[in-house]
Amino acid sequence: MKLCGEYRGEQVPSAEALLAGVASVWLGLAGCDNAAVLSGDADGSDQRDAVSEDGPEGPAADDGERSDAWDVPDVPRTCGDGAVDPGEECDDGNRMNGDGCDWRCRLGDGDTVDGGADPDVGTMDVSRDAALVEDTVPGDPYTPAADFTIPLVWTGTEYAVVWIDGSDPDRGDTPTFIRFGTDGRQIDAGWRYSESLSISSTFDMVWVGDGFALGWCPLSDPVVRVMILDENGKPELGPIDVMETNSTDGWMTLVWDGTALEVFGSAVDSSDTRRIRFVRLDRRLTPEVGPIDLDVPERAGPRFMAGASSGSETLVAVTEDDGSCGSDTVCGGFLIVSPTGEVLHRPARLAALAADRIVPAWGDGVFGITFVPAGPIEDVHLVLVTPDGDLVGPPRQVAPRGDDSWRSRGGIRGLNVAHGAGWAIAYAASSNVVLLRTDEPGACVGAWSVGGALPYPESSPSPFTWPAVDVAFDGSGFGIIGLGDTGPVFARYAIVR
Repeated sequence: MKLCGEYRGEQVPSAEALLAGVASVWLGLAGCDNAAVLSGDADGSDQRDAVSEDGPEGPAADDGERSDAWDVPDVPRTCGDGAVDPGEECDDGNRMNGDGCDWRCRLGDGDTVDGGADPDVGTMDVSRDAALVEDTVPGDPYTPAADFTIPLVWTGTEYAVVWIDGSDPDRGDTPTFIRFGTDGRQIDAGWRYSESLSISSTFDMVWVGDGFALGWCPLSDPVVRVMILDENGKPELGPIDVMETNSTDGWMTLVWDGTALEVFGSAVDSSDTRRIRFVRLDRRLTPEVGPIDLDVPERAGPRFMAGASSGSETLVAVTEDDGSCGSDTVCGGFLIVSPTGEVLHRPARLAALAADRIVPAWGDGVFGITFVPAGPIEDVHLVLVTPDGDLVGPPRQVAPRGDDSWRSRGGIRGLNVAHGAGWAIAYAASSNVVLLRTDEPGACVGAWSVGGALPYPESSPSPFTWPAVDVAFDGSGFGIIGLGDTGPVFARYAIVR
């Protein structure tokens, strides 16, 4: 374990010191500033139960606690759009501190709030070292296809994962599905879909209460396709084309809101403008709403997208590539959508990104969004957003690094986030996978190397090969999935209090 993502050889605190909350260990460390300000006592007593997490049926029911559970400053909704509007002193097109125009569109670098992590969230211990999921039949040779997506799902009793194997040119990009326990042992034989899905850009899987939904954008057809699997992961319904995109360069994401499946896709309309298209489906894939194009400004349109639901609102994080964030970067932001497809909060830009990936999760009354801003050093950031679309605080640097020598080996890839007694962020860097953990407001608890030594020497032993990573909370710990040379690699970290 390392402190606040610092991999420069500092002394690592003992679990006893961490749990005792020794303030001097945390104060003043790089990456522990720019904290979101939380109302209530330092122990988090004003928050909802810190151990709560979305259940297998979907997001927990909304109990009415929303923005009033957090100390949310009054910031103009136009902040971050690049134009100086009433109530703003400046607007540089992002919500970042430290660039002369702060996250509240005020001149200056922004207020810094130093503070340590809540010791009540505990630390983590490895309960399963990173290794291939047991009893899987490894492929040889094995080559993940597409964008190296490997969605990990917790059903309430077990984990499930699907990945795309492109090792057989005669079969194309074929999905392989398995279920396994927290011990990493496979539950049954799993299956491989006999038909090539011809994955283009994105692939997703979510739990829908009593089964799974898979979605993808085919390479050959301008549509988004979805199929339903039963609770054992066996094909039950579909695949069905749920929306036309008019483009084979498609991006999509699936969100289960507890009662219905929401599908968001990148589409091109009749005027050749790229849009975000939305359809809401019941469990039998019958449309309840849409497909419709969301009412958002005409910009370059979405590229990567990922969503999370509060149970009544869905936050969709998106990237755009219109050149306004720089020639070598993309813009990252979000919008909030109702179950009927009404845009409740129009797209808000957060930052220029170093990687084409920005990912949300639903937590205790707020969404958490993780991303990597563009800069000389690629650092993971986390920002908290209310269901109304208000930022609780500035995007917070979670894991600063001591040098940028590792960037020549690929930078940060495969970024994902999960919530459970705080936030957990997993990503691939060089030949390894890193797990970061924060408390509820986003203060760094620690960083763990999953399956290898830190920092990342070329000879660092690691079972991970490909930049495909996901993380999920199972009620008492976090599962991390990745891809090795011969199949899925799984590790688990248990919360220790």
